[in-house]
Amino acid sequence: MNVNQLKRDIFAAGHTEKQCMAAYQMRFVKNNSEIVSILFDASYQADDPRLQEEAVLSLRDLTPDCAFRAFVNATKNNRDKERRCRGYLHLGTLGNPRAINYVLNGLSDSEISVRRCAIKAIKKIGNTKKTLNVLQTCLNNPKFSSLHKELHEAISAVKNRIQSQDRNCDINKNNLFNKRLSKAEGQSYWPTAF
Repeated sequence: MNVNQLKRDIFAAGHTEKQCMAAYQMRFVKNNSEIVSILFDASYQADDPRLQEEAVLSLRDLTPDCAFRAFVNATKNNRDKERRCRGYLHLGTLGNPRAINYVLNGLSDSEISVRRCAIKAIKKIGNTKKTLNVLQTCLNNPKFSSLHKELHEAISAVKNRIQSQDRNCDINKNNLFNKRLSKAEGQSYWPTAF
């Protein structure tokens, strides 16, 4: 893999597919701080959301903790609403459920565009009944009146995720019960000698 070619391709203005492919391939370039820096720049400065997302996914593979901290810090930027928006969106793209408390904070942002981005992130990572309750409470709040569509989509996604987790939990419980049952059936009634 030619790192210099990847750097040229990601800066190829007007060639979004080439840029996205370069951002994707950069996740396979390990221990290169310049690549990480380029990906961070793309995640904040690229106009195309596909390029932003590909850059974030590569950062998730290369430096998951660093990316997590950087995007959490971006949500706290009081002066730049666009940076806050991207911070929330990128936390959703990272897909790390531990980001949910930071993302929920975005629902109290004064800017509607930032609240919209926080809801989009919640839609991607929300997986608890607490999150579901917060979203349902927002439906009754007048400051969310223009975000009802997004809220309903997020509520549906979170409900589906919770139901999926519950089904997986039931399956795991049944598997564990069946394993214990088959072990018990294989044991004889009389204890064996030591």
